[in-house]
Amino acid sequence: MKLRPGEEVEVAYGPAFGTDDLHLVELEENILQEMLRNGVHIKGEPEEEAVLCTSSKTYAVKFVGSSNTMFIMPEESQKESRGSRGSWTGAQALVTFAAPGYLELVETAPKLDTLKTLLSRNRYDQNSEAEELEQEKIEAGAIDEDDGPQSPPESAQELFSFEDLLERVQASEQELREALRVLNAAEVNGKWRLVDEKYMRMLLDMILCTAVEHDWPLSALPEEPLVSAMHSDGYSKHMVRHCLRTCARLSGEGQMGEKEKTDAAADVTEEPSDMDVDEERRGGGMPGGSGRGSSKPEKVWALHSETVCLHRARQLLAATGSKWRLEDFMEAWAQDLPVGMKPDRSLLRGEALEEKVGGEVWLRPFSAALLPAKPAERFDVLFQQKPRWHWEDLEPYLKGLKTPGQSIEALLLKFTRKSQPTSDQPAVYSRR
Repeated sequence: MKLRPGEEVEVAYGPAFGTDDLHLVELEENILQEMLRNGVHIKGEPEEEAVLCTSSKTYAVKFVGSSNTMFIMPEESQKESRGSRGSWTGAQALVTFAAPGYLELVETAPKLDTLKTLLSRNRYDQNSEAEELEQEKIEAGAIDEDDGPQSPPESAQELFSFEDLLERVQASEQELREALRVLNAAEVNGKWRLVDEKYMRMLLDMILCTAVEHDWPLSALPEEPLVSAMHSDGYSKHMVRHCLRTCARLSGEGQMGEKEKTDAAADVTEEPSDMDVDEERRGGGMPGGSGRGSSKPEKVWALHSETVCLHRARQLLAATGSKWRLEDFMEAWAQDLPVGMKPDRSLLRGEALEEKVGGEVWLRPFSAALLPAKPAERFDVLFQQKPRWHWEDLEPYLKGLKTPGQSIEALLLKFTRKSQPTSDQPAVYSRR
């Protein structure tokens, strides 16, 4: 209220007092400006805690109680009060709302378990590829529509666009896009899908075989000829391109900084436009089935050596599902790699645990990618696997834990007990 020294005001309950649909929110200036400029979203199912999302961050919404009651009096409710004979008796302000506290925003990690649950309902696999290729033939007139599938499969009802996911997942738009990238999700016909790991491994194997067949170096794979060759062998163009984006880099990207890598990753997560797809179906564009038009240079990809090596290592680990003697594994791994690639033991960190039995080292499959996202749940799983951890073994399994305001060191203090028998021995972490 704007009062001058010596002025008084009478406070009275207004006719609308008692409403419970108003809440006070304490906002930092940057969040306020974001709200005024772009708006914000409050998300949460009835059984979930609500979060507020800006375009780039997620905030938990906490109620902070106050021992003092705060009265809300709109400026327009402040007026002069006059007696029965019209004499002025003072100013009056009408209270419309009494706030027992306010809402506080605390930055939090996006809650991505819902995203994984939604996308896991219908992974893209070989059956999905067969359905996609069948639909392509119908649209191209290669087969009669009556001979194709009469209705969409039941699983098609469990597909989600980016807008669907943004509405249901407690994450900002920027955080959701990053999560889809980390999960190597693919957008097919406007719907986002997780790709079945066995199918992805098979697709990478076929890219390697096709490269050998056409004498293409793995450091210079021409996109459109490769896509065309694999499509003629019965593979989805969408997924071949997705595999390239996931397992390779465009030639010339080797010296990129972190910002440029992020920008490039955002660019290549986009599927070809409808115009590009129509051009491909008409057979237009560059010779060799590029379908991109002569104005665009042909994309050339270089397979990541680390990605191919890790791909082969995962195949070997999954083949038995049990322990490997390290020496035997390294030998089998080396024999399974393309010419010019060498196995790197450090790549196994976060993929398998090393255990010393007698004088030998054994490998046991244990993937960090399968661990829960919540810190308490992750540490619980880790200590179920091993009661005591050295830091060099534990560190790869803590990557990806994002808790705003808490560092990895803070999480270790909260969930583990550190012991070190002597100063020259490595520290050991156990359950707190």
